[in-house]
Amino acid sequence: MAHWAVEIFGAELKTPAGLQPTHEVLAAKRAVLVYFCDRWCPPLSGLMESYEGHEEADVEIVFVSSDEYQSAADYDEQCSSMPWAALLGDGAAAAGLMSRFACTGVPFLAVLDGSDGRLVCRNGRKNVERRERDLRSCLIAWGL
Repeated sequence: MAHWAVEIFGAELKTPAGLQPTHEVLAAKRAVLVYFCDRWCPPLSGLMESYEGHEEADVEIVFVSSDEYQSAADYDEQCSSMPWAALLGDGAAAAGLMSRFACTGVPFLAVLDGSDGRLVCRNGRKNVERRERDLRSCLIAWGL
């Protein structure tokens, strides 16, 4: 049986270190945050600071964009400043995830239990915005 994350995100994710097997990137994570955002949308306030300031390595963010890119280089450029993983694939893969998590607008942050991929918070955006730079309190609010 495939790891739950491979079923959701595919075999590989783009990381700052290059392509990595999805099950390795998301192994032993307490939470996986699925971050939907587009180039025209300002980043989710406090997300990068919260992620970079979180001392434990128990959270991973997977970036999902529904933008139509002219080339892979355009996508690579957008992802180059992100310290987290990103979904590979075309717009269909992103659209499938947007549908799966009922993403109605961006930025949007679906929160998954890292042990089994269960959705624990449909949109954790407000939690992150209210608890800026404190991912630990967000995890508590999400029951993780």
